[in-house]
Amino acid sequence: MWRTRIWRGAKYYIAYLVIAGFLSGLFGMFFFSELWEMLWRFLFLGLGIPLALGVLWGILGFAPDVFMGAVGLGTAAPIAASLINVIPLWGVVLIIIVYWVILVIMRQIARILWNHKSLRGIFWTLIALDLILLVSQSVIYTQEFPRCTIHVQAGESIQEAIDRAPEGAVICLAAGMYEESVVIQKRLTLRGEGSKYYSEGVEIIGVPDKPIIQVGSDYEIEVRIQDVGVKRNRGSAGPLIQIKGMAEVLLYNVQISNGGKYGVTAKQEYGLAVQDSTKVTLIKCAISGSWAGGLYVEDRARVTLQDSTVSNNGGSGLRVVDAAYITLTNSEVTKNDGSGLYVENWAQVILQDSIVSNNGGDGLRMGDSGQATLTNSKIAANGGNGLYLEDSSRATVEDNHVLNNGKFGIVAWDKEVHLCGANNEMYGNGVDLAAFVPASVRKPLVSQGEKNDIYVPKDIANLQEAIDMVAPGGTISVAPGMFTDGITIWKSLTIRGAGPEETQLIAASSKRQTLISVLAEAKGVKLVGLGISEASQEGAVLIYGEEVMIQNCSLSYNEAPALYIRGSAQVTVLDSSVSDNFAESIVVEGSAELDIQNSTISDNELCGFYISDSAHANLQDCTVSGNKSTGLDIGGSAQVSINKCTISRNREDGLSLRGLTQVSISSSLISDNGEHGISLQNGADAQIRGSRILRNTGYGVGVYLPDCIEHYYSGDKFTGRITGSGNVIPGPDEPDGNQRGAFCPSYPREPWPEGFLAKP
Repeated sequence: MWRTRIWRGAKYYIAYLVIAGFLSGLFGMFFFSELWEMLWRFLFLGLGIPLALGVLWGILGFAPDVFMGAVGLGTAAPIAASLINVIPLWGVVLIIIVYWVILVIMRQIARILWNHKSLRGIFWTLIALDLILLVSQSVIYTQEFPRCTIHVQAGESIQEAIDRAPEGAVICLAAGMYEESVVIQKRLTLRGEGSKYYSEGVEIIGVPDKPIIQVGSDYEIEVRIQDVGVKRNRGSAGPLIQIKGMAEVLLYNVQISNGGKYGVTAKQEYGLAVQDSTKVTLIKCAISGSWAGGLYVEDRARVTLQDSTVSNNGGSGLRVVDAAYITLTNSEVTKNDGSGLYVENWAQVILQDSIVSNNGGDGLRMGDSGQATLTNSKIAANGGNGLYLEDSSRATVEDNHVLNNGKFGIVAWDKEVHLCGANNEMYGNGVDLAAFVPASVRKPLVSQGEKNDIYVPKDIANLQEAIDMVAPGGTISVAPGMFTDGITIWKSLTIRGAGPEETQLIAASSKRQTLISVLAEAKGVKLVGLGISEASQEGAVLIYGEEVMIQNCSLSYNEAPALYIRGSAQVTVLDSSVSDNFAESIVVEGSAELDIQNSTISDNELCGFYISDSAHANLQDCTVSGNKSTGLDIGGSAQVSINKCTISRNREDGLSLRGLTQVSISSSLISDNGEHGISLQNGADAQIRGSRILRNTGYGVGVYLPDCIEHYYSGDKFTGRITGSGNVIPGPDEPDGNQRGAFCPSYPREPWPEGFLAKP
């Protein structure tokens, strides 16, 4: 009778135990990185308690359903013990309730398997799988958590334990605080005995101006540091952890905080030195609080971050230089004052299933010949650009989310940048793409259709969606109203507003971004009847494309250049006003070309035009006046033609010609400027014909030679050429005369050509 009662109480539980053990093992394998530890507790605590209770229930004659409560309680107990240090108490209670429901369901499955002979094959299969799981995880547990060979109590010396430890020793540190500098030059493990989920149990705070932990050897050694906190002692500027030589180091569940210059770095004077051919792996680590950056990797070092966080550092989160190589998987780089990642020289970065967010600078900044691969990651809410590329850097970006970055989602400033990828979801950025970024990397908000005419907001409310949708060559008509989102244009189209006073593109106050970005691959773009204002990043309108026309537009009150024309862009501006901006009004660089007619450039905080490099510009029937700096600042080897224009009342020179620039001025008025009408330096070449240069505070035309220009420097000496004829340039004693003189040096002699002045 007793045997029958015992069996009745235990048989269903045994069946349940087989199923529960198998499913719990699988659950731990896929959802808990500490699988072996949890399974160990589950088998010896969670199953032992309810088994005993189940047998007792059977002896006392209770129905099998009654002891399910004990089964649930006993099984949930070790799970709660494991999770209590990870999640809040209410979360533990919720998990227990859900787990209890699962137990009841599994018990019913167990009854079916036990009572149907045809299904008992499944039962025995599960028993075999349970045994395999138990044996394999026991082996893994033993490998990952080897038995301690040396114990160190708080207050004792870690260094003394290291010195007497044999190769391969496991030094276990009791919970507490250790204040010393530690040097490791042999193969060993340094493990804290505090919580496995926090490194608060063991904290090494170091001594002033010395590395807290130094790992290094001239031969290959493997070192594991686990479950400790490494924290900077106050008033110290030395590194936190330094690794050099041939060491291969695993940092597991290590918190590195309050560093000197860098938390983890490749230089001896910084936080954690990763240099030469050193290999470092960080798993479940946190790096925070270093004033110049979290992680610095150089030389040929190899670093892997997995399930780790780099946050709240004063500079960049990670800086990777030289030929270093770094991989981030399921990690987060966030809230650093500078860029999330800074990659330069020939360094390489792989970012997978990770988050780079809320950094003060760019999410990922790349220069020189740096390389990056980004997949299935989130680049979001960074103060600068999501991804910034320049020089000949290379990047592959696929299946990422690039969202809500303050400037551009992705920008490639140089033609030599190689960028490829697809299916990247992008929205909420200042502007999604800029410069030489191929439009194919961005997933459109809506699919392109066949409609040639789209009305905003009648057909669609969002201007970027309208651009994505319209057929190439189509027209988007925008009704009167205010639009705050930045837009990216990569195909031929016309955006036609109701007039600059009616249809206004105004940067959102929270971002102050570029408003219109015309990519280098764009050709045949027209912007008509728009007001564009209050942008502050890299130009209100940033143009790299060809055959771009701006007509009847007003660009004003921008904190960056109102019109920024770069690369090999070709732009025509007609019947427009560019005024009251707080920076340069129009910037033309690279080999870009600008043709501007019948337009006014006035009252800007800096110069009216800044034209440099090998750019070309043509000004026809324009007014350049009232600017707080020079009217036109022309340098490099730029070529500029000015015809029938008025250049007046600018605070400094009307025109400043530098470098090897070539400028042709004809039939124009240059008057009432705060310094010289025209100043020339270096090898500038000017042809001035049929123009009037009047009432300027300095010289009408002055060159950078001794005794001419007040701020003359030998490097600015004029060596160029001046040609032309038929000009009116009066001196101070003549009507409308220039106050300091008509010329410097005096006329007639070099560099002034014969007939330069009109005959009386």
